[in-house]
Amino acid sequence: MVNSKQDKELAALTCLYEITRVLASSTDLRDCLKKAMAILSSSFDFKNATVTIVNPRTGQSEIEVAHGMSGKMGRSSDYKFRYSTSM
Repeated sequence: MVNSKQDKELAALTCLYEITRVLASSTDLRDCLKKAMAILSSSFDFKNATVTIVNPRTGQSEIEVAHGMSGKMGRSSDYKFRYSTSM
């Protein structure tokens, strides 16, 4: 019998493989990200997620893909990019 840890590891590797195939299949970033989010959603059963990319000219984080969100929430791009480092 395969234990739960092995099942989770196999599921994670399968998910990674599927996402890698998607990323290699197209040069359309948005299309690849949408497909990758769908794979992640079905593999790990999450409801909402976003992929944000920092615009180097404005320093603002822009939502490139929103999964499971509708309306203003999925289109909003008025977030300031902030980060901190601690040692």
